[in-house]
Amino acid sequence: MNPIKDEKLFFSPYYDEIAVNEVIQAPRDRGEFVMATDNHILIKVDKSLLKGEYQKAKKPNLAPIIENGNIRLTLAQLEEALSKCPQEEEEEEVAPAIPCRHCDGKGMVEWEFEDKDLHTHYQTDECPLCKGSGNEREAIVRKTGRSFPEYNIPILIDGVILNAYYIGAIVETMKQLGISEIRHTGIYKDAIPNVFRIAEGITVILMPMMSYGDYVTSIKGEEVKQ
Repeated sequence: MNPIKDEKLFFSPYYDEIAVNEVIQAPRDRGEFVMATDNHILIKVDKSLLKGEYQKAKKPNLAPIIENGNIRLTLAQLEEALSKCPQEEEEEEVAPAIPCRHCDGKGMVEWEFEDKDLHTHYQTDECPLCKGSGNEREAIVRKTGRSFPEYNIPILIDGVILNAYYIGAIVETMKQLGISEIRHTGIYKDAIPNVFRIAEGITVILMPMMSYGDYVTSIKGEEVKQ
């Protein structure tokens, strides 16, 4: 396994920078491991594999998940499945938006009109300067060179319907680590989290999708005897 060279890049698919809950806005030090989550997917990494310092947070009260299988999934399998899903290129913000100074970033302004009877009338409309966007200049973004499946595309893996976007995150992690296979060790449908052993000291926990049975593609890994 390759060492984790760029920890920010490594964790980036697993948390939500703009979330209301600050605990999931960045990776957090949870004691013996660093954890990042957006409440749909979670990655745990032993601190011995990391060099960065992370803000401490309480150890999460995670219910134990019984690992009921040991299925080998290869990078080639996962990439082939994802190739059948609609893709979108990842972008990152390099300069923030500049709020419109005329409407204080609200995008709306109030008009005032006095008629010939000296009655005042008011009307709210979009700001004529920013055209309702609330910004004088939109955020400047650039493409990172990475692509992920569009969000909420269902794929069937080992009989479980999962969000292809998050499988794309796992594939990106595998590429960074230089590994060719992972193990699917917690295999559950409905609302029970699934467990993927990525490498020694690295585990991903992923919630299945609530679906009516439709999915874009399916793969099944190889059962490995304990």
